[in-house]
Amino acid sequence: MFNFMPAIFTFVIGCTTLILTTIISALYVVPMKLIWFLMPGTKLKHKLAKRLSVGMSFWQRGNRFIMNLISRPKLEVRGLEGLSKDKWYLLVCNHMSGFDIAVLSYVFQDKIPPAKYFLKRELLYVPFLGIACWALGMAFVRRYSPTQMRKKKKIKNDSLVSTQKACQHFKQFPTTVINFLEGGRFTKKKNKNSPYKHLLKPKSGGIALTLGALDNQFDKLLNVTLVYPSHHQQENILFSFLMGRLDKIVVHIETLDVPVVDYAAYLSDVNKRVNFQKWLNSMWSEKDELIQQIMDNYQKQSQASAPKRLIPISTAHEDLTKSGL
Repeated sequence: MFNFMPAIFTFVIGCTTLILTTIISALYVVPMKLIWFLMPGTKLKHKLAKRLSVGMSFWQRGNRFIMNLISRPKLEVRGLEGLSKDKWYLLVCNHMSGFDIAVLSYVFQDKIPPAKYFLKRELLYVPFLGIACWALGMAFVRRYSPTQMRKKKKIKNDSLVSTQKACQHFKQFPTTVINFLEGGRFTKKKNKNSPYKHLLKPKSGGIALTLGALDNQFDKLLNVTLVYPSHHQQENILFSFLMGRLDKIVVHIETLDVPVVDYAAYLSDVNKRVNFQKWLNSMWSEKDELIQQIMDNYQKQSQASAPKRLIPISTAHEDLTKSGL
């Protein structure tokens, strides 16, 4: 709608709308969560918990509104068939930008159950956003390296117990748990130490902990690949979107069976950790090849649609004269 306007105006409109939707969502869900704590009986709490998802839905619709309002990038989505709002999903995805969560919420709204994220505990202290995520039941966890968890039994036990506690309410209603396996956003600097051309190396600890905490709760694993072809491997994707410069987004969804993981055995048995990491690496290798295919197709389409370069008549005449024709 406003993508014809100067970039600075779309940036201001986008930022303002994003902040407002976040504040409004927080003002709705936080009082509801406080009422939930005071509610007697499990049935009443279950009913109110469903109402809490309205706040998440409002925030998702706000993201959709912003995308349509200031940029309208061409969205190419593959693999939405067969998904249900009545199942439990574990969604894994490559992490390219702070804009990724907004894209996922746009694509999967009303297609799968409400999304839950494992968030850094530090995000709890971000104004409005942190308390809204807390009220929506997101899991805030402290991050430890696999080495720390193996060396210190207390850390290992505390991590599993806290994650299991955070995940208890995930079992009450169909839920989608989203996990960015790379542990951080893609940057060219980080990519130098990666075996992949377009991705960072996936970390197995987080997904193993999730599968261990939720046992056999998940029906399917959704392997999602996000690509921003016009801004591939750039670190300013969110900024480019807010400036109205993002022209295309590709989202590829693959539905897979969920691996069975015994988390205690995963921590104690090096062979199980190696085999699980090999499985993740194989999935990431296929994802890397897929991204390369998407980029190749995008470049071919861009070249085909590019205007032909015309040679001035005078220049063409001089070339013919020099060649003796």
